Amino acid sequence: MYSQVEELGVLADRSKLSFYNDISNNFVLVLLDDNSKPLHEYDRFDRSITQARYSYADLYFDLAPGSEVTGNLWAFKVDNGVITGAEDLGSQTFTTIAVSTNPVYTEREQLSVNFTATDLVSVAQQGVTTAPVQGYFDAVTTLGGFLGLGFAYDDDTFGYTAKLPGLDIELPEVALSNAASSEVWELWQPGNLLDRSGDMLINSLETGIANRPLLEDQADSSGNPVLSWTPVSDRVEGHTDLNTLVLRTAMNGVGYQTAWIIHTPAGESSVTLPSLPAAMTDVMLPESEYSLILEARSFIGMDYEEIVGTLNLHDIDDSIATELMRTSSLEALAPVLMR
Repeated sequence: MYSQVEELGVLADRSKLSFYNDISNNFVLVLLDDNSKPLHEYDRFDRSITQARYSYADLYFDLAPGSEVTGNLWAFKVDNGVITGAEDLGSQTFTTIAVSTNPVYTEREQLSVNFTATDLVSVAQQGVTTAPVQGYFDAVTTLGGFLGLGFAYDDDTFGYTAKLPGLDIELPEVALSNAASSEVWELWQPGNLLDRSGDMLINSLETGIANRPLLEDQADSSGNPVLSWTPVSDRVEGHTDLNTLVLRTAMNGVGYQTAWIIHTPAGESSVTLPSLPAAMTDVMLPESEYSLILEARSFIGMDYEEIVGTLNLHDIDDSIATELMRTSSLEALAPVLMR
């Protein structure tokens, strides 16, 4: 078992950059590091059509206001969910501002992005995705994890395809991957470097999970509370590798924060929280109530010992195929541990 204690009652560092593009377009901004990874917050399951902004755009960072960030700034034009243009704005350095700041357009970072017209090429074709959840889920092909591509009917292929600007337009050298998600489920399948020569990635994914894990309200005021659950049910035997139990609480008016994260091998149905080391005088669980969220995780092609021994489970690299099913997505609606 592995556990981690975090400091509570303190707001995490967060700041932003605010931009204004004087040539109005629906566009997405991305600030990339030397490995073409975003320096800012991003959601690899999100579609670009939901990220696109008109004239105004903000990028958010887990940095204190006043921090200096340097990266390669890219702008992508979005028309009806389709990436139709891209411009490399080069290496730039900015200073972040407070999230609560709402600068007028003249005080924002000034851009003047005029996208070059180009023909589009098909890079992915919509396939069939199976999911372990009832109701809505979304399947998307994503460029580098930061641009979710939209699918539209293509008369040439008689199917739904995702397109990108042709070879005359430079794009970041990143992988084209498949992802699917719902409120409580995520499946990520990394792909190969983008190829615009005519080969298309098939946007198909298949879950290895049959049913989500179950977690209920629990009460335990002891020094070493025992927490239990019903494990996830796998569709493919041995698919799930580990459980992650998260205890969260709201303190000092700063919103929900993580108090404990505990990892156990898949198949386990309970855990006893350990005592704190003798040198630590803090109370282990000082609050009267904690929200409980259980995540069942699969790292495809890896076993439990390899996962906990080699990976940073709080920052999983996009090159690793993963599937996750959680009991809840919102702390306010999650089961609780009552002390």
